[in-house]
Amino acid sequence: MVLLDLIKVLLHQKELDQAYESIQELMGRDNVAEHQKYRLILCLGEYHIRKQDWSQAIEILTGLAEKLQGKREAFGRLFADLYNLLGTAWYLSNKFLDAYKYYSLAFQYSNRYHETDLLVARITYNLGNTCRQLRFHDEAKEYLEKARTYFIDLSDQLNLARSLYLLGIVHRNMDDLENAGGYLKQSLALYESLEIIEWVETAKRVYAFYVLSYDHPQEAIEELRSQALILKEAKDFNTLALTYARIADLHLESKETSEAGRFVGMAASLFEHVIEEPNKEYFAHVLTTNAKYHLQINKYEDCIELAFKSAEILGKMDLDREMAESLEIVKSAYKAKGDTSKALETAEQINSVLFRTLRPQVMP
Repeated sequence: MVLLDLIKVLLHQKELDQAYESIQELMGRDNVAEHQKYRLILCLGEYHIRKQDWSQAIEILTGLAEKLQGKREAFGRLFADLYNLLGTAWYLSNKFLDAYKYYSLAFQYSNRYHETDLLVARITYNLGNTCRQLRFHDEAKEYLEKARTYFIDLSDQLNLARSLYLLGIVHRNMDDLENAGGYLKQSLALYESLEIIEWVETAKRVYAFYVLSYDHPQEAIEELRSQALILKEAKDFNTLALTYARIADLHLESKETSEAGRFVGMAASLFEHVIEEPNKEYFAHVLTTNAKYHLQINKYEDCIELAFKSAEILGKMDLDREMAESLEIVKSAYKAKGDTSKALETAEQINSVLFRTLRPQVMP
């Protein structure tokens, strides 16, 4: 149906009001086939995702999944698309285990029912990215490598650059600095060739913090400070706060405590006085860095309070490995102040959190 294809184009171009009107018009017609009605519901779910109404998108798409449970064989490709959209809605809601569940189901259906195409490539990329977020390192590497191959075959340079960028982060998380640097440099070169300036600067920041800082921490700090000026001018205050925190992290590693305090203070001030819609993950990172700073200056009670706040946010986002790292700071603070019982209690909490990081089984 031509109008259905037009709706997809409108959604892609973010002409959301016009897309919604077209969806409603088609849904009201009597001559729309059953499979086309299901596609319209998918479009409605995507509309709500693009409107950042995650809960409404999840409700609509979950309802469709329940309606089609007995028709999996007939609508395999639609299920792949449906579960991919559900994964995206959960991912953007910062519920990464739910995102992992639905992207995994989408991956199973996409590989079962049809040949490799852009949908398969995107699902594979989304699953790899979610595994990266959850720190399922080996899986993230496997899926992102597959996505990279798919995007090469499809001549999709933008998504190839994104895959290389994420592979760089995954290899850095696996302490493979050589491959991390190689992938990040490849992604940077592609972004530059595509003239996507925002992502050029993002790749530079990530390379500086994750790779350059290992052997050349002062050069990394200078690069991040230059990037901070760009972000300030662009009024991207969430990313600016994260960048200040990362500068503070590098100063803390070099025991340059006063400079670390200055930058983490600037980051915290942005969230307190400037940022109206905080990025929760970035805010948690700032709290973690602030906690490490207070641990380094022996202000243990402040350290514990900040680290617990960070752990609470990260736990709600299913980022249990990062939550455990925040709790490690709490444990260190308790040990430093001589409170052995609290340190042991926190260690037990850490073990409980890390137990949750075991990869869940996903059944179709």
